[in-house]
Amino acid sequence: AKLVVEPGARMVFDSAGVLSMSSGGLLDARGTAANPIVFTSDNGATRRWFGIKHFTSTDADTSYISHALVEYTGHGNNHGITAQGALLMDSVRVRQGGAIIMEGRSRFRWSTLDTVTTLTGQRGVDMYDSTTFEASTVRKVADVGVHAQCCKIKLLGGRIEDATGIGVVMNSGPPAALLPFKIVGSASFPYNNVDASFVPTLFPTAASYDSIRGNAFDSLLVSGTIPTSYTLPKGYPWIAGLLGVADGTTFTIAPGAGIAFSSQMFSVGGRLYSVGTLTDTIVLKARDPSAPFGGIKFQAA
Repeated sequence: AKLVVEPGARMVFDSAGVLSMSSGGLLDARGTAANPIVFTSDNGATRRWFGIKHFTSTDADTSYISHALVEYTGHGNNHGITAQGALLMDSVRVRQGGAIIMEGRSRFRWSTLDTVTTLTGQRGVDMYDSTTFEASTVRKVADVGVHAQCCKIKLLGGRIEDATGIGVVMNSGPPAALLPFKIVGSASFPYNNVDASFVPTLFPTAASYDSIRGNAFDSLLVSGTIPTSYTLPKGYPWIAGLLGVADGTTFTIAPGAGIAFSSQMFSVGGRLYSVGTLTDTIVLKARDPSAPFGGIKFQAA
C-alpha cells in the first residue's frame, strides 16, 4: 500500500503519533516549493510526536519526501526520521526535534536538519550502508553533525554548524564518494579522520582550508597515502596517523607548515620536498611529546 500526501497538505500528530511504513508500505509525500507539505505536532514543542519511521527492504520499496517540513518530533527521545530502506528526502527541513538515522539507499539531499532538541548526545545524521548525504545543512546538534558508518556511503558536501562534537565522522574506512563540507562552530575537530586519498579533492588550494576554520580545533586529522603530488600550505596544521606518499608523486611541505604525528611512521614512497626558511621553519613532531612517532622512512624504488 502507498500513502500519497498531496502538495500543501498538513498532517498533525498527537504525542502518541507516528507515521510508520513497513511490510511494503510506502510514502509518497512530494510537495512543491510553492506548496510544501507539513508534518507537525498538535501542540508545537510542548507535545512532541514520535516521527517518521520507514522500514522497507527491497529496491522496489522506495518512498519520497520532498519540499516538506518535519517538526517537533522526538517524543521519548526517538529519532525524528528513521529511514531503513530507500527513503529519498529532497528539499526537506527537519527542525526542533529528533535526529535522522539512515540506511539502505536512503538519501538526504538539498535539505536542512535544524536544532536537534532531544536526547543529548544524539548525532545529527547517522548514516549506514549505501546512504547519501548531499548538499545539505546540519545545524545545532548535541553531538556529531554527520556520522558515516559502514560501507558505500556518499558524503557529497554540505554545511555543518555548531555541533557540540566533531563536524563529520567517518568510520570503517573512506566513503564511496566525498566532496567538501563547510564546517564551522564545532566544539571539537571538523573531521575525525580524513583518508589522505581525499585530501587533494577536499583541499585543492590553500584557500580551501578556510572551509574548516572557526572550530574549537582547526587542525585536520589525516591518515593514509597521498595519491598525487600535493602541497601542504602554511597555517593549516595536520595531525597525522600512519601517513604515506605514493610512488612517483611529490609531497611538498611549505615553509612554516607542520605535521604532528601520532605514534605511527611517515612513509615516503615518492618524493618529499620540505624546505623551510629562517623565519618559517617546518616542524615535523610527535603529537604527544611523551610518545615519539615512528620517524620518516624513505622507500622509493
